[in-house]
Amino acid sequence: MRNNEIAVSCKGVTKSFFTGSTEVLALRGVDLDVRMGELLMLVGPS
Repeated sequence: MRNNEIAVSCKGVTKSFFTGSTEVLALRGVDLDVRMGELLMLVGPS
């Protein structure tokens, strides 16, 4: 049985950046909970 305790919690995460004069909204209102014993990997271009 897995432990249900939350180890990491992120709420309402927003990330934007500019390419020249254009703003790019990469994340908007992202919520994430990682529980004890879970493995999480984020994959994507740098």
